[in-house]
Amino acid sequence: MRSLGFLFLLMPFIEIALLMAFAGRFGFMWTLAEVLGSAVIGLSIVQRHGLASLAQANERLREGADPAGDILGDLLSSIAGLLLVIPGLATDFVGVCLLLPGFRRRISQGWLRQADILRYDIRVDGGMGGPPPGPRSGPPPGPRPAPPAGDRRPDVIEGEYTREDD
Repeated sequence: MRSLGFLFLLMPFIEIALLMAFAGRFGFMWTLAEVLGSAVIGLSIVQRHGLASLAQANERLREGADPAGDILGDLLSSIAGLLLVIPGLATDFVGVCLLLPGFRRRISQGWLRQADILRYDIRVDGGMGGPPPGPRSGPPPGPRPAPPAGDRRPDVIEGEYTREDD
C-alpha cells in the first residue's frame, strides 16, 4: 500500500515531466491538442458506458447469466475514460491500454479468479447452493429425495408466536 501511495504522490511530477518532454519534441500546439483530444474522447467513453452498462447487466441477469465479467469490463472501460480525461501522457497510455479488449479481458479475468464470489441459487425444492441460475436452473431431474424420518414437510419451520393486538 505504501508504494501505491508513493506512486500517487509522484504521478503529477511524472506527468509534468512527460508533457514537457512531449512539448519539447513536438511543440506546444500538438501537446495541447493531445491533452484536449484525449479529454474529449475520455468524456465520450464515460458517457457511453454509464447507463448502458447497467442496462446490459440487468439484461444478463434476466437471461440467468452471470454478469460479473461484463460489469467488470464496463467498469474498466469507464476507468479508461476517466484516465483519458486526466491531463498527462502516462494516464493516457494506461487508459488506451484499458480500452484494448484483450488487455481489459485479461485484467477482468484475473480479478474474477482472485475474487471470493459467493453464488447462491434458491431452488424450487427449497435447497440452496449449486450453480448460478441459468436457462436450465431448478430442481435436478429425477425423483425428489424422501424427507427425513418423522418430517412430513421439510420446508416448514417450527416455532411459536404470540399475537399482540393494539
